[in-house]
Amino acid sequence: MNQKVQIFVLMFFLMMSFGVSQSNWVQAADKKPKEPLAVLDLEVKHGVEKSVAEALSVIVRDKLHSYGEYQVMSKGDIQAVASREQLMQAMGCDDGGGQCLVDFGRAIGTRFMVAGDISKIGSTYTISLRMLDTKGEGAGVTNRVSYDCKCDDDALINAVRDVAAKLVGKPTSAVAKKAEDDARKLAEEKKKKGEEAELHRVSEEKIKAAEIAKKIELEATLRLADEKKIFEAEQKKLAEEKQKADEAEKQRQVAIAEEQRKVELEKERLIAEIETLKKDKETATIEAEKKRIVAESKKPDPDFFANLSPKISKSFTDPTTGMEFVLVPGGCFQMGDTFGDGQSNEKPVHDVCVDGFYMGKYEVTQSQYRTISGNNPSKYNKGDNYPVEKVSWNDAQSFIHLLNDKDGGKYRLPTEAEWEYAARSGGKSEKYSGGNDIVAISWYRDKSSISTHPVGQKQANGFGLHDMSGNVCEWCGDWFDSGYYGSSPRKNPEGPSTGSFRVFRGGSYNDDPDRLRAALRNWISPDIANYYLGFRLVLPVQRP
Repeated sequence: MNQKVQIFVLMFFLMMSFGVSQSNWVQAADKKPKEPLAVLDLEVKHGVEKSVAEALSVIVRDKLHSYGEYQVMSKGDIQAVASREQLMQAMGCDDGGGQCLVDFGRAIGTRFMVAGDISKIGSTYTISLRMLDTKGEGAGVTNRVSYDCKCDDDALINAVRDVAAKLVGKPTSAVAKKAEDDARKLAEEKKKKGEEAELHRVSEEKIKAAEIAKKIELEATLRLADEKKIFEAEQKKLAEEKQKADEAEKQRQVAIAEEQRKVELEKERLIAEIETLKKDKETATIEAEKKRIVAESKKPDPDFFANLSPKISKSFTDPTTGMEFVLVPGGCFQMGDTFGDGQSNEKPVHDVCVDGFYMGKYEVTQSQYRTISGNNPSKYNKGDNYPVEKVSWNDAQSFIHLLNDKDGGKYRLPTEAEWEYAARSGGKSEKYSGGNDIVAISWYRDKSSISTHPVGQKQANGFGLHDMSGNVCEWCGDWFDSGYYGSSPRKNPEGPSTGSFRVFRGGSYNDDPDRLRAALRNWISPDIANYYLGFRLVLPVQRP
């Protein structure tokens, strides 16, 4: 079978599998929710066309879905929730423990991940699959299966199904192939012995095996025909639903047009009233005075920050954005994995001292970000008091520069040391910011409905700071270096002078509790803006 025919056969199975998956997916919607499972396309190692690997990937999804134990995400579902950069990183993941696949699975909201590759040398295919669990402390690879197949295209499809079955502990089957192999072995043995009668019997068994194979093939053909009917019925149902949706949209557009007409009428009425007011000189004078007073009230006090520093107030409010800040007194603490359950880059635990500073009581909100930057990049655009997210490190720096230019402040991002010191209420023995009761102090995966929440709803820590564990992750100013703790200066460390990744802390609404620890360090490229990344500001205390 040449390459074009091969691709045609595989794409035929792709279409049939898509139909089955779509039908089963709809049927599964009425049943009890199952654990979500995402299957990445097989990576092509050598000698296999990408289109063939994609078709075989669909067969893997179809096989795993057929057991009814998982809620298998389609390729389209994965692409809908993952960014292009995340997909590229996941497809190129080659670490032994699969941590990058675990992180990717958490990012798209799935419990299990399946990934693998396929190659061909000569006439032998090699198929490898691995399954990973993304949840809890045991996250990582749970099973690996590899299989070498010197086979034609039809046998390759069956081999891929068997590998998928073996990956989740299900029995494999190849009835026709086993019957044919047994008959061939029997014929060879009788031929060597020269027993003509036995050869005849073997021949009969071959015929029976062929009949069995033919029967299996016929049953498969009939099954595919039934599945095609189901697919066509589902397509018809979807077409009807689309027609209903289109009608509803038309009605909605009519309602919008009517509402716009009312708005235009109201606008004309207001314009007429304004014109009437303009004729009244006294009223016009009053309005002009009001505008002048409002304009003057919006101008920041040029002496605001100069007057603030000598007083060393316990709190203040930024005059431009309304952001509230609280004083974090300077001090020394043990920085790093003080509980002994952290990662290697959180060690060694070491002494650090920081000067006093002011820190934002809350994460920067969407309203505050829009006031300075003029836009709101957030995915969860639910209200002014929600934390801004989908902000890169570079975006945060642009915001800070604009704010400092506008009101003359010296705002910046906190250093890693300042952030951890403040999160642990001055270096107390707290696993999370504010204590060890994760439910009372944070929004995390099991309690957040996988979404951000308005700032300040959870219990504050000892300094009066909210949401430093959970809601959104928070950028720090430092470059990331996994070995930095071994050589960190004791006084006001600011991280390495150069690097490729910037640090972010605190965990988010989409993380498990172990990712919300106050000592946990995270890092990512400074130009990436994910929907779980936000920030808060600090202002150094300038003593008289």
